[in-house]
Amino acid sequence: MTNSFEKEKQDYVYCLESSLQTYNPDYVLMVEDDPVSEEQIFPALEHLLRARFSEPHLRYALYLKLYHPARLQHYLTQSPCRS
Repeated sequence: MTNSFEKEKQDYVYCLESSLQTYNPDYVLMVEDDPVSEEQIFPALEHLLRARFSEPHLRYALYLKLYHPARLQHYLTQSPCRS
């Protein structure tokens, strides 16, 4: 039986591979299934990415956390680390 973390990783890999094969994009934006949308999300996202990728040491980042709710900041968990 596959554990839930492994299943989640497999799902992400499937989505990424499907996006790359179907659209051949330069970038892929994966959104969790529980986001809170903002009216100006695309202009804000474009600004963030331009600012972030203008830094040479950050240009090839593989992962960018867009938002982490205040209620979860400094949250400690006993769950095993995701790898």
